[in-house]
Amino acid sequence: MTVSGQLGGQVESLVGSVSEADLRASMGRIRGYCDHCDPYRDLLVRAEQGTRLVQMIEGLTSVLERKSVEPIAVMHGIERRNLQQFVGTSQWDYDPLREQQRREMAREIGSPEAALVLDGSATPKKGNATVGVARQWCGRHGKVDSCVVGVYAVYVGVGGLATIADSQIYLPPAWADDQKRRAKVYVPEDVQYRSQQKIALEMTRTLAAELPFEWVLGDDEFGRSREVRDGVWELGKSYVFDVPCDTRVRLAGHKKIWRADAMAKSRSIRKWKWLRVRDGEKGPCEVMALALPVMTKRDGARAVAETLVVIEEPWDGRVTYSGSRAVTAGP
Repeated sequence: MTVSGQLGGQVESLVGSVSEADLRASMGRIRGYCDHCDPYRDLLVRAEQGTRLVQMIEGLTSVLERKSVEPIAVMHGIERRNLQQFVGTSQWDYDPLREQQRREMAREIGSPEAALVLDGSATPKKGNATVGVARQWCGRHGKVDSCVVGVYAVYVGVGGLATIADSQIYLPPAWADDQKRRAKVYVPEDVQYRSQQKIALEMTRTLAAELPFEWVLGDDEFGRSREVRDGVWELGKSYVFDVPCDTRVRLAGHKKIWRADAMAKSRSIRKWKWLRVRDGEKGPCEVMALALPVMTKRDGARAVAETLVVIEEPWDGRVTYSGSRAVTAGP
């Protein structure tokens, strides 16, 4: 079970499962909020941009089967090009809108004990015109496929309430280096290639200045990067990141280098603990967990003290390895 999966189970136990009725009611509240979203409209340069913003939000939260520009324009009885221009070519800065959103997040669900969950997610997409589309790993299909990949930061605050705090499209090298392709779909000139790990770390740094949180969590797409783990630690944040099973570690005070999976298998069963993670349909769901103080290598620098957390799910034998550091527990 990944750390994000465990967190999802904890959130569900706090707020319950989300039904279709819940989702529709939530969309209705978003549309209702649009009638009073002056703080966002006022951040746009022109009044008509504020109108287009509301029209897009209403379309995206409607019952339309296809939520692209054309059906949303038809829904509002306006020319398609009006929305196309707002979404694709008109000049407006979305950063002030995001900053306003985060101010509201901090006010409504902010907590010093909150967590930030980093995740990369792919949306299957055919054709080659959509920004960022390429044959790359698509988690939804479990294989390399044509898709667009986004990097997301989800803020989990008071009472387990969660919302997306930031998101950015990952631009593959084939896109970043193709000036004609970029110009055709209005990719800004200052947008350069960045790995998903670099995007995630930059988002975390930005959010650390705007939102209170203690923990940062993520799967091994980010945890395999020592730069991400160390960058989060330098921000004064605790973290739990999944890491590959072949991550090289050594026990604190020892010299022998182990693979994480081999070290876990070598430990006595008495070192493992049963932990209840959530309630399932057939009763409590429990996992076997092991925590070991280890040192992990750093290129050209001293090894870093981390905790290797190993979790095994008895029902299917799946094992997850994570690297963790807690600010309150010392280095």
